Amino acid sequence: MYDSSSFFRIKSKLHSIFGEEIRDLRPEKRKWQPLNLIISLMPQKSMSLTEAYAQIDLHVICADKYPDEVPNIQLENSKGLSHQQVAVLHNDLVQLAKQLQGEVMIFDLAHHVQIYLHEHNKPSYSSFYEEMVSRRQKKIEIEKLEKQLKEDKERQVIVKVQCLTVQCLKSLNTNYKLCEFVNINELLPIKDV
Repeated sequence: MYDSSSFFRIKSKLHSIFGEEIRDLRPEKRKWQPLNLIISLMPQKSMSLTEAYAQIDLHVICADKYPDEVPNIQLENSKGLSHQQVAVLHNDLVQLAKQLQGEVMIFDLAHHVQIYLHEHNKPSYSSFYEEMVSRRQKKIEIEKLEKQLKEDKERQVIVKVQCLTVQCLKSLNTNYKLCEFVNINELLPIKDV
């Protein structure tokens, strides 16, 4: 169990990393209480990131026995993510928290969220029509790839058949030459006249 100075150090470190994006929701900040934080997160910064389309609030409610007890993790105010993506992210965070049980983990959870947001940082569609057109184009591309794979497999089968045919012809040619060498009449039984 961590004391109030440990929680203060954790909160200070998180505040230095996330700045104004972190909010302490404890009603009485002068009196010791377990951490109850919301961190507003955006995709992990990288050189290729031009604009953030996805963001979410990570709400972490620590118990008195944190970090020996896994905190309550909630995801709120998501933008640019589907309900399914939020559910997958929440499940990932719960699993990660179980793995990190016994260790200070809030930064690791926040970092995981940032990576997930970076991987799913795509502009949302401005209309249903635009989304429909995009899905149709993706479907057409997938169908083209499947057709190309099928044609490639058919070509490979044709090439194998041609190779086997050539080998058979070579084998037949070799056997024919062998037959010419040995007089076939000598091998045939003589019939009585």
